[in-house]
Amino acid sequence: MRRFRFPWLVCLAVFAVFDAGAAGLRSAGDAGDAGAELVSLTSEDRQGMRAYYAKASRPGHFEIELRLLDPVNVRARPELPYRIPVSGKQPGFVVLIEPIDASLAASYGLGLKALPGRPMRASDAVPYRYAVPLGAGMPARIDQGPNGPTHDRPQSRYAMDFAVPDGTPVVAARGGLVVDLAMGYTEGALDPALDGKANVVRIEHDDGTMALYAHLAPHSERVRLGDRVVAGQRLADSGHTGYASGPHLHFAVQVNEDFELVSIPFELAATTR
Repeated sequence: MRRFRFPWLVCLAVFAVFDAGAAGLRSAGDAGDAGAELVSLTSEDRQGMRAYYAKASRPGHFEIELRLLDPVNVRARPELPYRIPVSGKQPGFVVLIEPIDASLAASYGLGLKALPGRPMRASDAVPYRYAVPLGAGMPARIDQGPNGPTHDRPQSRYAMDFAVPDGTPVVAARGGLVVDLAMGYTEGALDPALDGKANVVRIEHDDGTMALYAHLAPHSERVRLGDRVVAGQRLADSGHTGYASGPHLHFAVQVNEDFELVSIPFELAATTR
C-alpha cells in the first residue's frame, strides 16, 4: 500500500498583532518572513493604515489566500477572505488594512495560505501526450495507475506509479520551469511519520499545468530551482523516500483548481504494463 501527501505545499502564517490608537495602526511586533517557502509578505504604513505586498519566493506562479484573524475595529480592502495570483520578482499590492474608528484601539491577525500554480479549471487543460518520465531504454512498468488503491484523493487520482529500482534516471516528461525541488529526505517506509516527506521535483508547464515527480533519491537532483528543462532532460534518480512500500516513481499532472491541487488525466507516449 502506498500513499502520498504534500502538506508542505500549503504554508500557513499568522502575522503579528497590530494595535491602533489615535495615531492609527502601528506594529506591535515584527511579522518576520512568514510564508517565505512560497510567498513572502511585506507591509508599509499609509497614513494610519497598513498596506501589504506579496512576492513569490521562488520561480513560477502561485496563488495566495488572505484572511483576517480575530479582527477588532478593522476592515480590509479588498474584503477578506481574498485570493490573488502571485508571480515575478517584484512585490505586488494585495490588501489594505485600516481602522474603522481611528480613535479606538484595534487589532488583528493576518492569515496567509499559498499554493503553487496559476488558478485554472481542470477542464481547461489542453490535452498533451507526455513522454515516459524514465531514461531511454528503461522499462516503464506501471504498478498503480489512475484510481488505484492509494490514488484516492484529488491530488493523486490520475497519478501513475512506475515500478523501478533505486537510481533509475528520472527525466522530464514535458518541458517547463522547475518551481519546486525537495531533495533532503533520506528515509522511506510504510510509516505515517514519513507522510509528506518524499523528495520531489515539480515542473510548471507553459499552459499552467504542473508535473510532479516524487519519491526521488536523496540529493540526486540534476536541476535547480528556476531551470528551464526540455522533455527527456534528466531531473534526478528514482528512490524510496517518504511514505512508500518500496522504490518507485510517482508521476502526476496537476492543476491548481479552486485553491486545491487536482490531478488530471494524461496520455503517455508509450508504456509497458
